[in-house]
Amino acid sequence: MNTTHLPSRLWLTATGALAGASLLFGVSCWQISSGGGSGWQALRAFAEAAMVGGLADWFAVVALFRHPLGLPIPHTAVLQHSQERLANAISSFFSSSFWVPQQIRARVAEVAPSRALVRAALGAQGAGERLQRCVKEELLPLLQDDAICRALARVLQQALQGVPLEHLARTAAGSGAQSKLPESTVTLLLEEGSSYLAAHRTELEIQLGKAMAAKGAELLGGGMGGFIDPFIRTALAPMVIQESAAYLKQLAGAPHSPLRVSIHARLSAMLQQIAVGQRGSKELAHFREQLTDEETLCEVLQRIPKFLTDSPRFSKADADSWLPALHQFLESHPNVALALDTLLADLAADVTERTAPMVEQELKRTIMSWDMDSMMNRLEMQVGEDLQFIRLNGTLVGGLIGLCIFGITRLMGMI
Repeated sequence: MNTTHLPSRLWLTATGALAGASLLFGVSCWQISSGGGSGWQALRAFAEAAMVGGLADWFAVVALFRHPLGLPIPHTAVLQHSQERLANAISSFFSSSFWVPQQIRARVAEVAPSRALVRAALGAQGAGERLQRCVKEELLPLLQDDAICRALARVLQQALQGVPLEHLARTAAGSGAQSKLPESTVTLLLEEGSSYLAAHRTELEIQLGKAMAAKGAELLGGGMGGFIDPFIRTALAPMVIQESAAYLKQLAGAPHSPLRVSIHARLSAMLQQIAVGQRGSKELAHFREQLTDEETLCEVLQRIPKFLTDSPRFSKADADSWLPALHQFLESHPNVALALDTLLADLAADVTERTAPMVEQELKRTIMSWDMDSMMNRLEMQVGEDLQFIRLNGTLVGGLIGLCIFGITRLMGMI
């Protein structure tokens, strides 16, 4: 064996044990020929069997990797002559025992990947800015998609049907020469919208989830759409409705918010045109029709991305606050985090299944490209210690078996 890469102490111990057994065999043979007693015969039996065991195990260990003493004995250098079979076995074992979709899905789900990824990104330089850019350039533009806009518009239509326009009209008429509605009226409008979204949450979540899932399947294709669909229906759509209701409630208590100021000015301009009486009722009906018109709502929704991206939240200075905010959001919304974790686990399992043949072939190709001498040296380096113990055990166990056989033979001769 090439001992360069093996632990020298163990190799010397195993070789020394074999040499010791050989020396003991020679000494015992000399003593017996000189008239030595049965004790020397027992030692000779021990040494003889120990030599046989040690040599046999030495031959077996060496024959795994190369030809013993360089002799081309049949069925030696087993691993060198079985490179293709070894490559097939290792690659097949890896793909069937480690690269398994169900196992990968379980392992990914265990680590709660959504929060783990955010925690890991918290310390990465520029991660917040990249997240900000992703939302700005990839997610917000989805609001400008016609299908998603119309789905959100239908949700708003239902919410606006419950807005008390008659009360607002009376308020506007009672305002007389005032240039805008009282703050209390805008607060009432926002609170009514928030209350409607909260009261009809389940119905709205189903409608919005259905529309968004259909768009997700269209954008991502049939295969990936199947994974994103549960996330949209169970997490994203409910999150949009819940957060919208919460945001409207927040706006109701924030009279100086830029968005609220814009809403206030627009409503004031529109409602001031409404008169009281029969003509006022017609105007009111026309106003409600305009307010709930799908095309008008879509136009408003499509302006939201620009309004948001022009806000201070999308400034470079505010980018560092995005990841902590996202982490806090996932911690406070475990249903969203769970849906994301399930989505990521399913995606990982799907990628595993799709790439399994490729991974197996690449592993096989890599093993086939190895230089076999280098490969044998690597294997010997990894298992050399155990191999030397096999040699040492073979010597000792062989000697003990020889001694037992000697004892049994003597006993049988005495009977």
